Amino acid sequence: MIAMPIASERIVITHRDHLELLPWQAPDPAPGEVRIRVGQSAVSFGDIMLRRHVFRPRPAVTVPGYEVVGTIDAVGPDAGDVRVGNRVAAFVEYGGNARHALVPARNLVHLPDRVESDAAAAVVLNYATALGLVETAGLVAGDDVLVHGASGGVGTAVLDTARALDLRAIGATRNVTASLFGARLVDGRSPTLVRDVREASGGGVRAVFDSRAGRSLWSSRAMLRPGGSLVVFGLSSVANRGVRAALGTVGTLASLTLFRVLPGKRSSLFAMDRTFHRDPARVRAWVGRAIDMLARGAIAPAIGARLPLASVAEAHRLVETGAIVGKVVLDCQ
Repeated sequence: MIAMPIASERIVITHRDHLELLPWQAPDPAPGEVRIRVGQSAVSFGDIMLRRHVFRPRPAVTVPGYEVVGTIDAVGPDAGDVRVGNRVAAFVEYGGNARHALVPARNLVHLPDRVESDAAAAVVLNYATALGLVETAGLVAGDDVLVHGASGGVGTAVLDTARALDLRAIGATRNVTASLFGARLVDGRSPTLVRDVREASGGGVRAVFDSRAGRSLWSSRAMLRPGGSLVVFGLSSVANRGVRAALGTVGTLASLTLFRVLPGKRSSLFAMDRTFHRDPARVRAWVGRAIDMLARGAIAPAIGARLPLASVAEAHRLVETGAIVGKVVLDCQ
């Protein structure tokens, strides 16, 4: 059969770091792939960092978007037990912010009919990350955990996941008046934050999930009880270019190196991209577990905004400024 590409559109990061909706010809899937008519995708802070060319490499044609939720409209040879018309979700490293996406069939998670597409898009990256953080820290039911940036996409996912797994969560956030999944909230900017967390947890938490960088990691380590685990992820505070951001990166890596030789507490760096490169089946398992939790009603993702694909620049602004609580979902239909 002759491959017949179809007319489509996708978001491309241009050479000036602008986001543009551009036409493209979506090809037929290669062996082992499927083509998905994307219904929903989303925007995360990782997309902001990609646009700013921080950490992640940029392909010649750079299409952001980690999440793909939609319907298979073409199946390549040797793609296994998938069919045209199947509703699916997948984590992708690039290419989610598009009308169509090509995805390896081995990375797909089937969506039950009762799962809404926008909710699925809100869990693919963020809740898989939350499950990865919990696994990395070795948490079990009854453990307590503090998450910084608790009102953001990953932060709300951690609080919701903690509730589902019977963990006791404390959220550090600028908006302490909000109610987030029943978690105790503390002012993340308070000069007494370490003392507040230690008092709230009876001497220190079992784990801290920190997306900040540099010297702030020392205060996070001080919140841990003996034997506790600091898991660093995201590094949102180094997303800006410049000397300050560079120093923050260096400080973060230096702190983590020192933490690993200091006794009594553990530390690690969690990166979904790196995990995906090393073990995509592990990421798929986290996505599948998150979708199952969603289907059972165990989690209820916070969606802060729903925008059309063409409004992706506004979506980036909302994520960058922290103007919303929860995930920004894009309608790609």
